[in-house]
Amino acid sequence: MLLKHLAESGWLPHEVLQGSEWLYTPDVTKAQEKILCCDPPVIRLLKNGSNTALIQLDWGESPSRMVVDYTKSWGFEPVIQQALARINGAGVSQ
Repeated sequence: MLLKHLAESGWLPHEVLQGSEWLYTPDVTKAQEKILCCDPPVIRLLKNGSNTALIQLDWGESPSRMVVDYTKSWGFEPVIQQALARINGAGVSQ
């Protein structure tokens, strides 16, 4: 669900870190499948072909706290905060 919200804002999955190797995964559904077997799940996102962001997840946390780390890439912080608020049903105005 998080990746879907981020994709709606233009931040698309690009790669998933599996062990020490980045796997090209430019599809939301495939990225969701790949991160299920990663510990910890780390995803590289891409926007406009050049802006990148990384997020690290923790499956043991509630949906609002599952993002345990993310890069402060240009324009990414408000988008990730909004996506997390949407998951919580809090609804953040744009």
